[in-house]
Amino acid sequence: MTGNGNGILPAVLDYAKRGLCVIPVRPGTKCAAVKWTRYQTKRPTEKELKRWFSGGKRYPAVILGGASGGLVCRDFDVQEAYVRWTRRHGGLADSLPTVSTARGSHVYFLSEWSGFVDLGDGELRGDGGHYCLLPPATHPTGVAYEWLVSLPAGRIPRIDPFANGLALEAPARPVTEENGGIRKEDSSNGLVAFEEETLAEIYEAMAQTMPVSAGQRNRAVFEFARRLRGIPRLTGLPVDAFKGFVEQWHKAALPVIGTKPFVETWIDFLKGWPRVKWPANKEFLPMMLERAQANPQGEYDEPGVAVLAGICRELHRPRGEGFYLATRTAGRLLGVSAMTISRWLFLLEHDRLIRTVEKGGTRGNPRKASRFVYLGPPSDTQPEKNRENATIDS
Repeated sequence: MTGNGNGILPAVLDYAKRGLCVIPVRPGTKCAAVKWTRYQTKRPTEKELKRWFSGGKRYPAVILGGASGGLVCRDFDVQEAYVRWTRRHGGLADSLPTVSTARGSHVYFLSEWSGFVDLGDGELRGDGGHYCLLPPATHPTGVAYEWLVSLPAGRIPRIDPFANGLALEAPARPVTEENGGIRKEDSSNGLVAFEEETLAEIYEAMAQTMPVSAGQRNRAVFEFARRLRGIPRLTGLPVDAFKGFVEQWHKAALPVIGTKPFVETWIDFLKGWPRVKWPANKEFLPMMLERAQANPQGEYDEPGVAVLAGICRELHRPRGEGFYLATRTAGRLLGVSAMTISRWLFLLEHDRLIRTVEKGGTRGNPRKASRFVYLGPPSDTQPEKNRENATIDS
């Protein structure tokens, strides 16, 4: 494709046939030439496209997200980051449509994911509030957008960006407790980052909790904390280990939220972290049960009591400062009545394996779970200091 007027309309009509939602932008800018919000939910007609682009005086841009069938763009603003990704994912890089830009590359694909994440070296964009220039557009600096990897003859590939390295290529830097890493001994620089699989889960949690309108920041921050609590490999880490990720979350949310200072988001995260009753992980409770059954706590002639004690131990570990447990929930998990669970918990407290911190079932909220701390001996994987800290939050 060329940047002349004769090539623009054919390119636009081809994009439209592929299911892409195309709008016009003014040459020399990135500003839409029409009121484009209506096209976030419906595509323009062929008649509209011909009216907009027939003169060759406007450039095409594609609206991301559902308007274009779930189109997502990984915007690499740092070309070195794009090159690193292609080296690790060469086969995929050869199949995903890619455009060279003024600063780097745009990699396009379809995905179930939608949202916006600032990755430091660019962004992952997948919602209808964003659009990207397409060839044969020209950047305001005069650099032409060109296809490095052309659109496929068939459908654009559908992938998971988090499982394919498209959200993990931030600029290399030492990773410390201050910017979201874990201190460990390493022969090269004394520091290592989270494993890539764990990073993928963290960034997915970040993307899935982005607020979509003003006034949602506080609740979205709490949901981010819940999702981080649900990642098993993060169990036992101090809250300060996540400050760097919360800062990235805040920067990504800035176009939507009204609160600009990061310190406000960080305060909300710090307050929300200990209030998480259940991590946002549907496998969490079954996993706790499986661990408790493999390593029951105490010697009782009723096996269910020892398993319940083990569940209390395991529930305490991810929080380090106590846990919530509803008798109905525990009853469903162990296949007994809520009354039976209540009696077993009474026994465990008498035996000094647990202690009630806050009684549930208030008049205003009869379904509220009680809060406990675990006092018994730790499991093989539970740090002793976590057990000691649990008795402070009373």
